[in-house]
Amino acid sequence: MDNIQFLIKFGERTYMERFASGYLYFSHALKFREYENTLKIKGQGDRLEGGSKIFAQKFTMQSHDEPSKVGTASRANVTVTYEPANNIPVLCLFSCFDKDCMAVSANAYKITLDDKVKEDISSHFEKADTAVIIHNPAAFASDVHSAFSGACKTELVNYFHIEGFPMDDGGYSMDLQYFKYLSQDTPPQKAGKGLQYSFNADYVYRALFCKDVFFTNEQEYRVLLPEQSISAPKEYYVEYKNTKSSIVPLDDLFNNKVTISR
Repeated sequence: MDNIQFLIKFGERTYMERFASGYLYFSHALKFREYENTLKIKGQGDRLEGGSKIFAQKFTMQSHDEPSKVGTASRANVTVTYEPANNIPVLCLFSCFDKDCMAVSANAYKITLDDKVKEDISSHFEKADTAVIIHNPAAFASDVHSAFSGACKTELVNYFHIEGFPMDDGGYSMDLQYFKYLSQDTPPQKAGKGLQYSFNADYVYRALFCKDVFFTNEQEYRVLLPEQSISAPKEYYVEYKNTKSSIVPLDDLFNNKVTISR
């Protein structure tokens, strides 16, 4: 985490005070998809959370329960979701990198977010009026791993063209790097003149570390609990043994009035 200077959580002050006290609010893929599909809130929501877009000249589907049931389609444009990922608890934070702050002394930094980043944060999190700034991201990650006895995953989100690349004929092509990331735990197999990539359910959490490039300015860092399942968003308590944080008004942060000392 050497490249992350700070972690930031945006939200309403009441909830941010709880977050700063160690009460971490986890949601899940079903809720994120609901935000966009039902509530039409894209940004905070994502219809492809824990899912993928499949573009293919020829597409074959086979039933897992009844392999004899096979369906095919031409010029496929299909949205798929990964059921084992639906209810994994997910915590989202913003990563503040070197480009997002400036040193004002040996141990103090002023946070100076890019205007486009601030615009996207305001648009995606309309109710946010407060930010919690975590001074020491590595200590935060350590406290989280300790709280869950290591049964968690912490990682920066990877941004891919999940919605596909537009083609001259009106179709779309897939971002192969995205599928290579998802299937990295299972070596690809030769299939005729091509390669067959497999995505094992044991590693389905990787889908939750991927977002479309539309969300790039959210600069997400996520905490996942892949061994747990929740039916609704839930708070988990984490004892902050070494984590240090500050609660600041969002306006102060956006107006470059926040300096963090370490």
